Amino acid sequence: MSEDQVQKLRETLHSLTELLTRILMYDALQTPEKEELNFFRIYRGSLMDSVIVSWWKHFGSHSDDCHWKNLIDSSSVDIVRNKISIAMAGLEPGLTSDSVWKDVQKYRNTSAAHLGFDPYERAKTYPRLKPLRLQSEIVYGQIFDELEAVGNNSGYTVPQDMSGDRRRQIEAHWRSMGNAARSSLAGWPNEP
Repeated sequence: MSEDQVQKLRETLHSLTELLTRILMYDALQTPEKEELNFFRIYRGSLMDSVIVSWWKHFGSHSDDCHWKNLIDSSSVDIVRNKISIAMAGLEPGLTSDSVWKDVQKYRNTSAAHLGFDPYERAKTYPRLKPLRLQSEIVYGQIFDELEAVGNNSGYTVPQDMSGDRRRQIEAHWRSMGNAARSSLAGWPNEP
């Protein structure tokens, strides 16, 4: 593997780490049915937009150099694609990478990266983040393994610590922090 390829994979791991962290933060900051303070609503909306734009870098345009298929070893593309397909089907019957991509594209093109003025064309809901998280975890694991094979994955979180029990522990901790922040702001108005 060339030094240039190693650098691209390392930068992609960093980008995917940031993406997965934002998804985790979004999940941890689940809002009550009626969020009282605009501060939290705006923060979560900003996290969503950031997640969508970041996800698009690696899963959006297939011709982009930073699309996951153009980064990993070509002999692994079908294996990773199959893992992603299985993960999507496990979430919901009929859910595919293409259907997730279309939902994200619509939100990205009308709300996150661009502003759509036609209310009938605009995305009506946020994309679900669990499919994006699973796709990102799978690609993260593949890139981590490829870098490990050449002895160049130091400094990055092992894939198992990006999901499962460790993720649930971090989410619970961050949720407690968010709830403590909300409690401390009880009674505060949106404007002075």
